[in-house]
Parts: sequence; structure tokens; C-alpha cells
Amino acid sequence: MKETRWIYLVLKKAAHFNVEGLRKLNLKNGWFGEGSEAYIYKNVIFVLDETLPGKCSNIYLTENQYNNDEDYKINAFEVFGLVRDYRWTGKEHDWLYKGVKWIRPIINYIGTLQLNADSIESKVNSAAKIEKLKQEKDKLNKFNKMFS
Repeated sequence: MKETRWIYLVLKKAAHFNVEGLRKLNLKNGWFGEGSEAYIYKNVIFVLDETLPGKCSNIYLTENQYNNDEDYKINAFEVFGLVRDYRWTGKEHDWLYKGVKWIRPIINYIGTLQLNADSIESKVNSAAKIEKLKQEKDKLNKFNKMFS
């Protein structure tokens, strides 16, 4: 499903740019084991997994905030995850419950994450371009002085 790939890519970018509000859970062996990681925003947990063919996203809800991040794994309620495992074409992820109130706010939050991450990425890229131009200008000035 396209949605799981979109969720995965948005969360990876948001985590990379340290978007405010999203916190990586400190888990001893990932969520599903090595290669998986989890992020929390309020009572929503996003799990990203690269160990299976392709990149997968699962979403969980939690009633409580815990001091020990490992407790989230025990007490979380999965709401977006594996619905079908096709032998030849791979796994399909989707919302496990339809018509519930949490789907729209979660999708809206992911959209907000994407906007914020894209904005930060744009600023970082602009700053990098400006720095590169400055370095090129400095080099040109050095060479111009050599030949003057």
C-alpha cells in the first residue's frame, strides 16, 4: 500500500531533521528487533522497519506515558499494520480498524510532519548552497590574486 511507504518516508525525514514533537523511543532491540525503530508523538507510536523486504510502517496508540520506553512495546495497541502477507508480491499494510476517530488526526499529523521536514530540508539545502557559493567565490578570489 502506498500509504505505508509515505508514512515511512515522512517519518524518516522528520527524524533526520529532528522535527519538534517527535521523539525516538530508546529501545534495547528496536520494536520488532534490530533494524526497526519507533517514534512517539503524544499517544501515537510510529514504528519503522527495514528488516523485511521493503520498508514498513506500523502505528500504535498508547493510553499512558511511561518513564521506561520498553513499556510502550508491552502496552501499545496496534491500529495500522499488516493486513495481508502475499507469498509472491509482499506484505500489505492498512488501517486495522475502519471508521474510527483516530485515523484523520494521525494522517493530519503526518502531513504536518512532512511540511515541517520539507521546510527544514529546504532551509538546510539553501544554507549549503550559499556556503558552497561562498567557498567558490573565495577560491576565485585566491586565484585572481595569484594572477594580478
